[in-house]
Order: sequence, then structure tokens, then C-alpha cells
Amino acid sequence: MEKEAIQQQQVSVRALKDEKRQSLAKSKEDLIQKKDNLARKLLDLENTLLETRFKKYISQLDGFIHTKTLPKLLWRPAESSDVLTKLASESTEQLKVQ
Repeated sequence: MEKEAIQQQQVSVRALKDEKRQSLAKSKEDLIQKKDNLARKLLDLENTLLETRFKKYISQLDGFIHTKTLPKLLWRPAESSDVLTKLASESTEQLKVQ
């Protein structure tokens, strides 16, 4: 009788250990899922920040004329004319396309 009681206790202890192991594995999977979601959100925020910075940079270059050579040189004429205004707007459009 005593051996049977000990065996039953061992079985119940094993069952509890297995249950605990499964619970910990589930918790670990949940934490990994949360970590992945947070990493994805962080990446989205970083991309949004970069895009915002780039748009701000492009807006600062508005009104400059860009040369067709590489590297591009920027030039803002002291006096404006229709031709220079057209060149400046074309340069700005080209930057927005890139």
C-alpha cells in the first residue's frame, strides 16, 4: 500500500511538473510574441521618423537650383527670374521623385 501511495504521489508530482513546464513554455511564447510586436512597432516608428526628417530636408531645399552633375551642387540665385524659378521648381520636383 505504501508503495502505491508513493507511486501515486510521484505521478501527481510529474503531472504538476509537466503542467508547470507547459505553463512556462506558453508564457515564454507569449513574451516572444509581445517582443516581436514591440519590435515591429519600433521599426514602424523609426521609419515614420526618417520619412518626416526627409520631408523636412526636402522642404528646406525648396527654391534651390540643382546641377545635373554628380555630386549635385545647389545654387540659390540672388535675383529671381521666370527661368530661374522654373529651374528651381523642376529641381524640387526631381528631389520629391527620388
